[in-house]
Amino acid sequence: MTGANGRPGEAAGLRVVVIGAGLAGLNAAVDLQRAGADVTVLEARDRVGGRTYTVRNGFAAGQYADLGAELVDEGQDAIIRLCQELGIELTPEFTLMSGEIVFDGQRLSRALCDEVLEEFRRARRESPPTAWEPMSAWVNRVGLSPRASEFATAGAGMIPMTSARECDTHHFFEVPSGRRAWRIRGGSDIVSRTLAEQCDVRLGERVRLVAQRKETVVVTTETETYRADHAVVAVPGPLVTALGFDPPLPEWKVRALTNLHYGTGGKVIAQYAEGDILKERLARGCVTNGSPALIWATSMHQDGAPAVVAGLVGGDHSAILADEASALAELDEILSALTERPLTRLAGFTQSWSADELARCTVSAIYGDPSTQTPALAAPVGRVQFAGEYTDTVWPSYMEGAVRSGHRTATAIVTETRYQSVEMSDER
Repeated sequence: MTGANGRPGEAAGLRVVVIGAGLAGLNAAVDLQRAGADVTVLEARDRVGGRTYTVRNGFAAGQYADLGAELVDEGQDAIIRLCQELGIELTPEFTLMSGEIVFDGQRLSRALCDEVLEEFRRARRESPPTAWEPMSAWVNRVGLSPRASEFATAGAGMIPMTSARECDTHHFFEVPSGRRAWRIRGGSDIVSRTLAEQCDVRLGERVRLVAQRKETVVVTTETETYRADHAVVAVPGPLVTALGFDPPLPEWKVRALTNLHYGTGGKVIAQYAEGDILKERLARGCVTNGSPALIWATSMHQDGAPAVVAGLVGGDHSAILADEASALAELDEILSALTERPLTRLAGFTQSWSADELARCTVSAIYGDPSTQTPALAAPVGRVQFAGEYTDTVWPSYMEGAVRSGHRTATAIVTETRYQSVEMSDER
């Protein structure tokens, strides 16, 4: 497996505690074990995967849906390579973000969709946003029409799931429109579950304190104490500052963590009997000015006559996820407008990651120049490394960032161990 670049045995005898059994933590753990380290992974939840979470019960025809991370995008080579190495299949490729538009309960004609998109693209070419310029400010500056303004506001709710007042327009435009994408066949959490089979994972272990004592790291949970040579903190960014550290994290690290913006909200998922028309209309996705802001048929490559539909709910619309009935009813209305017929909902679920006490965000939302923020977020403090999508500069898609960060932290620990071994040999 591609990762720590350590030959087997280079980290032999090294004890490492990894905090968090999401993609970042599990990738770090597997890489370190391959280099010979003795690794224990501590996870507060009763499952692995973190914000990759696949629901497989409750749907007709054996269909399933991801309530967390779902898309693998063109250029995200680390997650693609990892799936290949683990023997996990991707679906055939597809394209999103160039399909339907539903505004105010009305499906726009193809001509109107093209008109809105062209105005948006023309404004981008003629008046490109500056770094740090919020979407709402850019929209007002360039004077978009009401429909194009609605499209821009909806876009802020998609990537990185923030309000238009908080979305950095410059980075929003870095996400390519009409890009190729894939899904992980069987559900995204298969990757974490497969990695976890190779690790010593302790579920239900909520970490309270990470203490550094000379050459030892002591990790204390609600019930146990673990001693190691190194620790990897691989929990979502908002949770890092809630952990106890002794000695406390230095000011530069806390400042970097507290200055980072995060996406809010989550997903609404529903299965409908009218699979054919939903798969046709949602083949390339649907942008709305309601909630959710972006909708697609997540079951495009699944067997069964029904269709499972996924919608992103973020920014100012996030609160609706607290009321599952209301969130599903709004999705019903949007899809009925899109298909121009009543629909039969067979099942439905919602998930708010920003309200989840073990996540508190959907994904990091980069502002300004990532090169000035990411180094401090990714930098170790003593014998403690930090992993997670928020420590990576990749545009928001936390599976890719998580995988890359796990490899990075494992490489750093193995490299440090290698140098220490060389220094000891030189002293002899």
